[in-house]
Amino acid sequence: MFQQTNNLTPTRRLSGLGTRRGSQSSLREQHAAAKNLLLLLILQPIWIILDRLITLYKQFVSFRISSFTTKTEMELLEAIVLDEYSPDGRRKRTPSGMETVEEIQNLTGLLHQNDIEGIEHSTEGTVCTLKWCDFDKETRVAEMVVYGRNGGKHTGQWSFYDDGNWTRFVIPLLRLFEYSYRFNFSEDWQRAEIEIGFLGWYVPRWLMAFDMEQTPESVNGSQWLRTNVIFAFLSRWPILNWDSTPKRAYILETIYCEEEKNGIRGVKTTKYTDDFKTAEKKGMRLTK
Repeated sequence: MFQQTNNLTPTRRLSGLGTRRGSQSSLREQHAAAKNLLLLLILQPIWIILDRLITLYKQFVSFRISSFTTKTEMELLEAIVLDEYSPDGRRKRTPSGMETVEEIQNLTGLLHQNDIEGIEHSTEGTVCTLKWCDFDKETRVAEMVVYGRNGGKHTGQWSFYDDGNWTRFVIPLLRLFEYSYRFNFSEDWQRAEIEIGFLGWYVPRWLMAFDMEQTPESVNGSQWLRTNVIFAFLSRWPILNWDSTPKRAYILETIYCEEEKNGIRGVKTTKYTDDFKTAEKKGMRLTK
C-alpha cells in the first residue's frame, strides 16, 4: 500500500504566512499614511499662519518707510485734496461723488479736527478728507480706510503726527488691519453714525458708537460735532452705574474747500481756516 502524502499542505501554510505578512505590511503602510496625514493637518495651518505673519511683517517694514512729512498747509492741501494721484504717484484717485450732494459737499475739502476746550483727543489737529472715499449716494453710506489698504488704496487721506516710536508702531499696525470708518448718513444728511472696522469687519454699535452731527452754523457740511460712546451695553445693568451719554470728542471743520469759477478749479479758505496753526505743529505724515 502506498501512503498518501498531502503535498498541498506546506504550500497552503506558506500562502497563509505570506497573507499575514502582507496584511501586517499593509497595516503599517496605513498607519504611516495616517501619521503623515495627521502631521500635514497639524503643520499646514501653522505654515499658513507663519506665511501670513511673514507677509504682514514685510508689509509692516515696507510701510514704516512709505510715508512722508508735510510742513505747511499748502503741502497738506495739495497732497490730501488736490492731487489726483496717490502720494506715491502710482494710482490715480477717483472722486467719491460726495461733492454732488450739496448738504455735505464740504466734506470733500481739507478737514481739520479742532479741539474742544477742556477735552483731550489723540488725533487733535490732524487733517483728512472724504473726497476719495467709497461713497454710495443711494444708500447714503461712505467708507474710508483711514491709513490706506495694504494694496495702496485710500492712502494719503488722513495725516498723523510722527511723535515717537509708539506712533511709528501703531500707525503701520492700523494700516495692516485696514482700520476703517463707515459713515451712515441720515436722510437729511445732517447726522451720521460711524462704524469702526478692521479688515472689512465692523464693530457693533453696542460696543463702540461714534457719531457726528452738523452744528447750527454748519454750511453744506462745513462743521460737525463728533461724539463717542464706549461699551454702551454696560448701561443695561444699573449696578455698574455706566454712563452711556455720548461724550464730545472734537469739532470737524472744513478749513479749505474747492471751488470752480468759469471752468477753472481753485480753492478758497473758510471761516475756520485760522483755527489750524501749522506753526505750532511738528509736521505731519501721510501714508503712500
